[in-house]
Amino acid sequence: MNLSKNMQNLFIKELKFVLKNMKATVMLAEKLYFFSAIYAVANRIFNIEFHSELVFIHNVIQSTHQLISNNLAIASQGHESSVGIPDGLFDGLENAVEELIANISNNQD
Repeated sequence: MNLSKNMQNLFIKELKFVLKNMKATVMLAEKLYFFSAIYAVANRIFNIEFHSELVFIHNVIQSTHQLISNNLAIASQGHESSVGIPDGLFDGLENAVEELIANISNNQD
């Protein structure tokens, strides 16, 4: 991703904050809350310094957040037809955030 070093460092710093806080809680709603910070910081950065890959990250993370949020809301209402949250979903998201940090740190797509 061709961002300035300043913006790249800001993004990595925020991703590390998100990851630390997601791992620090067992509550799914809190994990999701911290996860939402990724698309928020991506939005702030691409409004300052546009990059199409950053917009893609924003859209994927925002869509993922919305889907999980909807499933949590439905499941919390006790609907039998709800899909719920698959076991290991947040572990997978945390692993994906770690991979994103590594790729951005290494200037990889």
